[in-house]
Amino acid sequence: MPMRIHLVRWVAPLLMLAMLAAAACACARPPGVEPGRVSHVVLFWLNTPGDPQALQKLSEACLSFRETPGVREVVVGKALPSDRPVVDSSFDLGVVITFSGPEALRNYQQDPKHQRAVADLLKPLVKRIQVYDIVSPPHP
Repeated sequence: MPMRIHLVRWVAPLLMLAMLAAAACACARPPGVEPGRVSHVVLFWLNTPGDPQALQKLSEACLSFRETPGVREVVVGKALPSDRPVVDSSFDLGVVITFSGPEALRNYQQDPKHQRAVADLLKPLVKRIQVYDIVSPPHP
């Protein structure tokens, strides 16, 4: 009898901790939502290379995405000329938008503000776009 009571004192708390840990893991992230931040890298080649007005319009539009839910950071800049063969500095403007995760990126792509920028600015001003999406592992 004393051995049974001793086991119950240890097993019950351990079971309770295991159940709480399992519940915490299950609730940490909604089903189907991948972990990690996403860096959305977009390179633009203008119809008229170096056009200052087009660069200004695109830069302002991209910077306005800072207000979009799930956007952590927006960085906009021109290509840094390089003589290194591995560097492509032929683009006119580069943008890096950091999102809280893949779901935030998907929501941004459907956002009316983004859709208007594509229709009103990108299509008339840009001859080529290259996009890279990079997911980082979540930080502990």
